[in-house]
Amino acid sequence: MDRSAKYSSEELQHLPEGGDYRLTVRDVLELPSLRGAEVLAGHGGLRHLVQSVNVMEVPDILAWVKPNELLVTTGFPLRYGRTGELLDDTDLSDLVDGLARRGVAALAVKTGRYLDELPEAMLHMAEQRGLPLLVLPVTAGFDEVISEVFTKLVAKQSAALDIADRLHRSLTSIVLEGGDLPQIAAEFAALFDVSVLICSPDGRVLTEAGDSAALNALPLFESTGRFLTERVAVGLQNAPKGFPGQLALTRVVAGGTDHGRMVAYAGTHELGAVVVQALERAATVAALAVTKQLAVAAVESKFRGDFLRDALIGEAGSPAEVSAHFTQLGWDVTRPLAVVVAELDVDHPESQHANSTRTDQDRLSDG
Repeated sequence: MDRSAKYSSEELQHLPEGGDYRLTVRDVLELPSLRGAEVLAGHGGLRHLVQSVNVMEVPDILAWVKPNELLVTTGFPLRYGRTGELLDDTDLSDLVDGLARRGVAALAVKTGRYLDELPEAMLHMAEQRGLPLLVLPVTAGFDEVISEVFTKLVAKQSAALDIADRLHRSLTSIVLEGGDLPQIAAEFAALFDVSVLICSPDGRVLTEAGDSAALNALPLFESTGRFLTERVAVGLQNAPKGFPGQLALTRVVAGGTDHGRMVAYAGTHELGAVVVQALERAATVAALAVTKQLAVAAVESKFRGDFLRDALIGEAGSPAEVSAHFTQLGWDVTRPLAVVVAELDVDHPESQHANSTRTDQDRLSDG
């Protein structure tokens, strides 16, 4: 069964192009102050994220370093220990290992004054641990490096906030102009190149967009098509074992009522914090669309209920007129019908839902 949203690119709102709003070691190497820097080892870690910069002034710095930090040093702390003794290859190898274990993004060293070259043991450990070991050009000034890195970080974070805000406004406009969940899902999928699914709290799929086949290939669906919401945590996570990519899930909540889940999946690239933040905003707009649907359904339900009551007491016209009106409402009364009468056990503890604005009658009717 094809549940994908059916929207062409012409129907989508004009949105900014998606992009990578994170700063990596590879990006840092393109800054003007680092032109001429050489990667001696740890090429596998060039995709490490850089979130801050720190100057290494002492050899025993491990207790103060932070994850995703770019360390820059003159090389003096790599030559002399805290008590002034010369550091040997084992000390330097252990230092690189410790930095890698603490999630440091990269270590940049300015050679020439205190170190002519970096020891082979240090390079070997950096390559083994995937910690980029950079040699800075003699002209590189630490103040320029720090300033340019933080300027780039602020620019990327501003771009991330801008796209999230513009996405929110665009999706809200879709709802106000009569759009619905399929168009919201299609908009998000097109912008971030992901597969999108919106389902009820128990996993009944309401709409899909993007590469639905890739999403449906994940072992997260029952044979009935129900999405196994109980197997996916809220937030960003890796795809199930044996499958590539990342998965993000957020709740669709409005007025204290849980209306469902919104899921984004990318099999060929990482989602990242920006997509997760945008997904949360999209879920808020999806909650607005669901609330609008419920309001319309409530009015239609009252109208149908009133007509059904009039039909049962003989005040809705002739049988032919009643049958024709039923047809307009989408009811086929010519097929075999059964009447079900149910009574709620209001004293049962499971019938109480303090955190929900929906009545037990609503929940029974939906079921």
